[in-house]
Amino acid sequence: MVPEPIRAEVTALAGRLQGRWPFRAALQAFGDELADPSADKVVVALALAREQRVRQLGEMLSALARSTREQVGMRLRVDTERAKARASARFITLFSLAMVGLLLVFSRGYLEPFGTAFGQLVLLLVGGVFAGAFWWMQAMQRERAPVR
Repeated sequence: MVPEPIRAEVTALAGRLQGRWPFRAALQAFGDELADPSADKVVVALALAREQRVRQLGEMLSALARSTREQVGMRLRVDTERAKARASARFITLFSLAMVGLLLVFSRGYLEPFGTAFGQLVLLLVGGVFAGAFWWMQAMQRERAPVR
């Protein structure tokens, strides 16, 4: 039974093979449709097994499965850490906005220096640093497409 996430691609591969596509071309199209480095490894293993009559195909695929499980575990850990970083950034943003709101309501005198031209420049600088830090955090957390 084919797992749901790749059922359409596997069905297309079966159709190509039944349609007399060259084996390597059908596998390459399959790999391109999946567009995943782990799938590329399986495609290469199958192509090598077919072309070079590899006898340990089961062992090779088992090793690939172990490697893929380890990579998935690593991706899950990375996603967990990214979620923690996003939660921290959200907390810092909300805390900072709450502090500004409290200062506006309860301590306007504290904010008087920002009413001058120099104060506005400092406020702009602090806001720019704050925005830059959040942009940088977002850039670091962006998931990059894996190299195939």
